[in-house]
Amino acid sequence: MLLRNDRPIRAVRELTRYRKRQIEDRAQEVNRLYRVLEDAGLKLASVMTDVMGRSGRAMLEALITGQADPATMAALAKRRMRSKIPALEQALTGTVRDHHRRLLAMQLRHIDFLDEQIAALNSAIAQCVNLASGNLEGARSGGRSLREGAAVRNALLAAAMGKYGVPGC
Repeated sequence: MLLRNDRPIRAVRELTRYRKRQIEDRAQEVNRLYRVLEDAGLKLASVMTDVMGRSGRAMLEALITGQADPATMAALAKRRMRSKIPALEQALTGTVRDHHRRLLAMQLRHIDFLDEQIAALNSAIAQCVNLASGNLEGARSGGRSLREGAAVRNALLAAAMGKYGVPGC
C-alpha cells in the first residue's frame, strides 16, 4: 500500500534512478567516441584529459566537417591546451575516413541529447524536492558533481520527514 507521504519519495527515487542511468549511458557513449578516435589513429585521449571539453569539442567538430590538417585542428586549442599544441599535432595525425566522421557526428549528437536529458532530470528533481535555489544549478552535466548526490540525499531525507509537498511529484 502506497502511503500519501511516500509519493514524493518515490518520485524523487524514480527520477534519480533514471538520471543515474542517463549518466551511465553518457559515459558509455563517450567511451565509444574514444574508440572511434583510436580506430582512426587519433590519440587525443593521451594528450587531453577531457576530449569532451571546449578544446576537444572544437577539434571533434572540425574533424566532422572534414578538416584533416593536424596543425589547423591543434590551433583550435583553448586556454591551457595551447601549451600542448605540438603534442596535439602529433596526436591528431591519423586517417579519418567518412565512416569515422559519420560515427563521430552521431555520437556527439547522442551525447548532447543525453546532456539535455540529464539537465532536464536535474531540474525535475529540484522541482520535486523544492530545493533552495542553487543546489543543483551549475552542477556539471555528466554526473561529476558531488553536490548533486548530496542534494538528492538531502531531498530524500526532507521527503521522509515531510518537509515539503510539491504537487505533481
